[in-house]
Amino acid sequence: MKAALLYEYNKPLIYEDVPIPEIQSDEILVQVKACGMCRSDVQLVDGYFLKYADIPRPITPGHEITGVVSKIGGTVPKSSFKEGDHVVVAPGWGDGTCRHCQVGNTQICANVRWPGFGRYGGFAEYLPVPARYLIKVGKNLKFEELAPLTDAGLTTYRGIKKLRHSEALAPDRVIGVFGIGGLGAYAVQYAKLLGSGATVVAFARNSEKLAVAKAYGADHTINIKGKAAEDISKELAQLTGQKDLDAHRLRRGTGDSPTGDRPPGHQRTLRGCGAGGRSDRHTPVSACVTGADDSRIVLGQQQRSERGDGLGCGR
Repeated sequence: MKAALLYEYNKPLIYEDVPIPEIQSDEILVQVKACGMCRSDVQLVDGYFLKYADIPRPITPGHEITGVVSKIGGTVPKSSFKEGDHVVVAPGWGDGTCRHCQVGNTQICANVRWPGFGRYGGFAEYLPVPARYLIKVGKNLKFEELAPLTDAGLTTYRGIKKLRHSEALAPDRVIGVFGIGGLGAYAVQYAKLLGSGATVVAFARNSEKLAVAKAYGADHTINIKGKAAEDISKELAQLTGQKDLDAHRLRRGTGDSPTGDRPPGHQRTLRGCGAGGRSDRHTPVSACVTGADDSRIVLGQQQRSERGDGLGCGR
């Protein structure tokens, strides 16, 4: 099969012939039909992750993967998949046994494996995938549209779902999406679909991106370029009837927060949670989500914090 391999950091990938992988009994061989390119793929090639781990090379990048079932391992239940099924690959392959995996936070399992950050990835014609991390999809759906949903889409979906489950979203609530890049555009759509009638406000510095947010269903948009926080608060009040977003967890350095790193009305950022932890479960009033072209989604409500979970963000 053909694959694009990383042999040296800061050098072009090498496109070459390699053997089709063998599969374990609990795995499925997926024929890749589409694979998105994430910023983390570029960071991988640039050696960004060396400060965390020196991944053995060659590496096959690519973690936003969709394709077709080609071969099924012997212990995979026959009722689960059949050859020819269209599937997407959920990233963040936990061991399935630890406390994080048991509650769906497979991406922070101590033994997690990531497609695209090792021997197997989506920049190849085939890869072996544990059956538990494959999801069947309709054959009427386009592979190239499904692929980015496995990371950028899943990340924002998880963020909105956690807000929804915490009763942070309701018709009298306001959810702010900060930064309308790849993730922010998904966040607006999920907020409208799953937001229980909450008002969706998009914040960004780029009018063209705000137009995209409006087209995707944002109730209001606010261009924050060159504006003081007080002026943005007044504009928010004119649009929604409240001048503050009541608390937040905002990734530093997105650049699209009205106050640099903090939304209007920020009181404090809660810290000190362990991986997968939560803090201060009080009644939420409003919420904010960041999505500025990043591989993480961060949540916020009144006096409450949910940890952002990084790339893929689990289920």
